[in-house]
Amino acid sequence: MSDRLRMPQDVLHGFCVSALAACGLSQADAHDVAAVLVFADKRGIASHGCSTLPGYVHHLRAGTLNPRPDVRLVSDTAACAVVDGDGGLGAITAIRCARLAVEKARACGIGCVGARNSNHFGAAAYYALIMSEAGMIGEVVSTAPPVMAPTGGRGRVLGNNPYAVAVPTRDDPALVLDMATSVAAGRKVIGAAEAGLPVPEGWLLDALGSPSTDPGDFLRGGALLPFGGHKGFGLSLVFEVLAGVLTGAGPDGPTGERTGGSPAPDGIGHLFRATDIAAFMPRDAFLDRMEGLRQRIKAARAAPGARDVVIPGERAHAEQTTSDRLGVPLGRETLDALAKLASILGISPLRPDTLGRGPAV
Repeated sequence: MSDRLRMPQDVLHGFCVSALAACGLSQADAHDVAAVLVFADKRGIASHGCSTLPGYVHHLRAGTLNPRPDVRLVSDTAACAVVDGDGGLGAITAIRCARLAVEKARACGIGCVGARNSNHFGAAAYYALIMSEAGMIGEVVSTAPPVMAPTGGRGRVLGNNPYAVAVPTRDDPALVLDMATSVAAGRKVIGAAEAGLPVPEGWLLDALGSPSTDPGDFLRGGALLPFGGHKGFGLSLVFEVLAGVLTGAGPDGPTGERTGGSPAPDGIGHLFRATDIAAFMPRDAFLDRMEGLRQRIKAARAAPGARDVVIPGERAHAEQTTSDRLGVPLGRETLDALAKLASILGISPLRPDTLGRGPAV
């Protein structure tokens, strides 16, 4: 991958806050959404980082995203709740839901909070880590707009619904798994189309349902394929039930009224589950057992062509550590898009003198 330029994270975060506030978000909400975007870029997840900010701004200015959502409880019990996101940015709703799940888990051992009338929320791991850092095992499931074909079918029937989990450890990075249920993310396919490059076999079908390596077929109505065939399709379907059917999200769910008369939201649904480790065993005992598991996995001999076994979350944590030290990596395309955004919004652009060239990422 080509070199990227690195930006001090406080400068990048401040820019994102200014852009979002210029679109009507409160300072607190702008701060939270910006933190999610910068988090993704710091961990090397550029597809969910600041490259998505221009799209957010477009929809906020067009009125298809609610800048001041009334995020409110729809139902509430001791261990469970459902929250209506009122068509706002998904990160605003998701952060509140993750924190509420932690509160309920502290009281009941497990806290489960669903959300409806939400939108794209960025990197799911961010919310799983909110729960993990509170001493919980944090799990996140979300629906997504339909982009994926079912096994044996064609057309965009399901979202490539993501799942993330974060598990605390004692001295090492949290065990973090963050994955979509398609073989490859739609943004990767779109990026290949923009670069004029083919995609590997098994990534997508064209509009007629035939396998294709032409990423342009995705833009012409094709569909992504689930990973692992029927297994990925089955997981995506189950996640649709948990985060969509159960929460009341999606086109068949309850219709949430929008403030300001703005158009209907995407209807994205999320589910957040926090499991309090202390409800099962002493925290130190759990951390000891996690360390034993880590050592057992790390003791495995590397396969031919591999250096060692990497536990989920290790690479992203290493990227984050490097970003904390050297700055957040941004591609030139993203920097150009952010410069254009600053001009549109009339805010101070990112200054060239704050950029530095970091190692290839």
